[in-house]
Amino acid sequence: MILLTDVVDTGGLEFNIATFITVVVGIAVARLTAWLATKAAAKKKKEAEKDTADQGIDERKLIAVGVTDLHAKVDNITNKVNTMEKELQTNGGSGTVKELVILAHDKVIKCNEDICVVQGQIEKIEAQSSARLEASFNQSSDAQFLCNEIGDCTFVNDAMVELYGMNKPHFMGRKWLKALENQEEREKVNERWSYSVKNKIPYAMKYSITNQRTRSTFKVMVTAEPILDAKGNFMWYHGRVKAITEK
Repeated sequence: MILLTDVVDTGGLEFNIATFITVVVGIAVARLTAWLATKAAAKKKKEAEKDTADQGIDERKLIAVGVTDLHAKVDNITNKVNTMEKELQTNGGSGTVKELVILAHDKVIKCNEDICVVQGQIEKIEAQSSARLEASFNQSSDAQFLCNEIGDCTFVNDAMVELYGMNKPHFMGRKWLKALENQEEREKVNERWSYSVKNKIPYAMKYSITNQRTRSTFKVMVTAEPILDAKGNFMWYHGRVKAITEK
């Protein structure tokens, strides 16, 4: 019987069994520790990506409220313009109200200028928020997309492009259905999606897609949630697509 304290002679090389086991166990523990650290880092990165994307959505919600307020300002100014124009039409023929007509006309011009300024602000805010949202989504390794109130795709991130093997313009509207090459399944998916959009409810469905570059076919789980602004108004659908492995 060989004991842990024995020294074994292996052709001129001697080693202590206990020392040998200690070294092997130490290596195994080191590898396990490194593996756990890698897993923890990957989990932390995933959580950071989600936080970044969520921050982008939260920011866009606040911006959407600001845009809504600016639209309200445009409507208010437009109403003033209409009032002024009616005043012009009503009093334009009277010689005794010439000064009032001139004043009203000047107000119309000023209101129209204000409308142009506000509309420019709206366009600038929407462009900036879209750029920030796109940047935050592209930092995520999860395939993500946005759809408007009628269910048409308006944005996909880089991970979505990689998963489907399609360029971004090929997702827009409902072109993404092309990745479902089974006609019957495509119709079912489109019908379920249309129902969810119509009723503004969460969407979840599993189906097969074919990567348009590699031609590989696999199952995906698609989920989408209606996103509301701070005032409770519908903004868009935010969705995620995850490839799944059948067991």
